[in-house]
Formats: sequence, C-alpha cells, structure tokens
Amino acid sequence: MRTIITAIATALLAVPVLAAAAPLPTADELRSLFVVEQQPLDTHLFGMLLIRNQLDARATLACDLRRAHPTALVLTDQEGGIVRDLKNVESPPAPWDVAGMTADAFSQQVQRAGQALADACIDIDDAPVAEVFNGERSYSNDPQTAAAYAARFSTAMQAVGIVPVLKHYPGKLRSCRPVASLAGFQLRKGSHEVETCPGSAADVWRMADVFPVQSAPMVMMSNRVYPGVSPVPAVLDPVYVQRLRKAGFKGLVMTDALWEISNRPQTVVQALKAGADVILLPQPRQVDEAMPFILAALQSGDLDPATMRDRLDRVAAFKVAAIARRKPAAVDFFSSLGLIHDGQH
Repeated sequence: MRTIITAIATALLAVPVLAAAAPLPTADELRSLFVVEQQPLDTHLFGMLLIRNQLDARATLACDLRRAHPTALVLTDQEGGIVRDLKNVESPPAPWDVAGMTADAFSQQVQRAGQALADACIDIDDAPVAEVFNGERSYSNDPQTAAAYAARFSTAMQAVGIVPVLKHYPGKLRSCRPVASLAGFQLRKGSHEVETCPGSAADVWRMADVFPVQSAPMVMMSNRVYPGVSPVPAVLDPVYVQRLRKAGFKGLVMTDALWEISNRPQTVVQALKAGADVILLPQPRQVDEAMPFILAALQSGDLDPATMRDRLDRVAAFKVAAIARRKPAAVDFFSSLGLIHDGQH
C-alpha cells in the first residue's frame, strides 16, 4: 500500500514540478481545480460530486469511480436531516435531534456515519452546515452553538478518514431572502438558492468570525449577496476569501453550485479571481467551455500565474493527503501539511 500511495503522490505532484519552468499552467493542470456532478470523469479533475438519484440508481457508483480513476476524489452531501445522498446507511444526527444528545453521542453517531461513507468509497462530505437560520439544516440559531456542533462534526468525520466541508461561509443572516433575479447575472430559472441578506458589514463579519474555520480542511463559499459588504455574491468577491484567510484558514476554498448564479464560463474566472481553489460545475462540458477563458485570463494577467501555480500545488498536496486517508491507519496528513490546527475546535 505504501508503494501505491508513493506512486500516486508522485503522479499528482510531478506535473506541477516539471512545469515549474513554464510560464503558464496547462489546461490539463487547471482541470484539477474542478468538481463535476456528471460523467465522464477523467483523471485530471479534482473529483465528482455524487447526488442521491445517482447513488439510488447505482449503489456501487463511488467505488466503481474510484477503481476507474484512483486519483479523483469522490464527494457527496450527507448532512443528516433533510439533506442525505446515501439513504440506506446511518446518517449524521439530524439538527432537530442534537439538543437532546450528549457531545459524545453526537460525535459517535457522526463517526459511524463517516465510516459508512468510507465503506461506500466516499472521500469528502459536503457537510456540516455551520451557519444559523437555515431552516432544518442549521444545528442552532445561536452562532456559537451552531459553530460548536459544526466543529464537533468536522473532528468526528476526520477521525474516520472523511474530509468535511464547512458551509456556507460567511453564513446566513436572519434577513436573508431568495431572489428571482440579480443585476449582472443570469440566475438558474426556478432556483431559490441565491439569496440577498440585508444588514451591515459589521453584522456579516460578526457572523463570519464565529465560523469554526480551523476545524476543517475545506470551506464552501455562499452564493448569497450581502449588500452591506458588496453587491456581488460572496463566492465571486475576493473580500470574503481574504477575510477567511485572515482568520487563519489554510485549507481549500470551494464554491457552491456556481450555475445557480450563472452558467456563463466567464463566471468561473470571476470565482478563481475571488480566491476559490475548487469550482463546482454540473458537467465536464462546462469545464471545457470555461478553459479558454481561464487561459486567456492567465495570458492577459487578469489571473496571476504565480497565484494559480500556488493554488495548483496546494490542491495537488490536498489530494495526496485525501487519497492517503483511504488507508485504515493513515497518518494525519492534513495536520502535517498545516491545513488544520489541533485543539482549535
């Protein structure tokens, strides 16, 4: 197994090292920044997000993908409660049940749910929800309480080798309401995923600063608009990732479903400029459509090549760590890479 892990690590890291003398990243390298929801998957992509109808139709899909593409990561949404992509296994505690649970009982159930994900060949769980006022998905409407549960969830998932994703930074204000249109963007028709959240900048940053960002190696950005800070969705404005990094977060920043805001390929460039490391798109076709715009932005300097190279190296190292965690007794690579800090929960 150690030989296999070494070979995978070498394969993932070789391209950035060998291409260091080249002025710009290649299209194949840049594909490692994308997660897609539909096949065909290829070995260059970061991975694939499996949703419930896919797993219902083919229970072995994640393991089949892993065998075919061992360097791609497999993601799913398994929050517990109303969001569960694997329905026939134990899930994390539902938000409405946690008030009656001890901390140990909560952690133990999350670990059992995480082990079920690991057995199903899942690498990354897009959970927990760390924000408040999110209906039946928030652990509490008290920010400190919600953050404590989210941190406990993250710690328990990592204990069984599953990567958690804190979402949706910077969070949700009580004032947030869905919008049907947004100036300058073409929202997905019929979607209620994009919201506007009136409130002062102080309200937004107070909310953001409670997020337990040191407890997980990945954070998902919100598609919401916070007019007190910016007229642009958080996932597309660099001020939010800057705040996240200032708080000490060293892991990967992931977008939410970007097509809810716009399916224009230029939006992908905007998300990269805003600081996203991993972009979530529906199909490989959308990755192909975005690639000429990314390469053009690199050529023009609109995207900084050095920043993009750092991002590619960070993503490659993250994938090595995630793949190594598939071993039952894997070393805690995330801590060794400085992506999380022990004891800060």
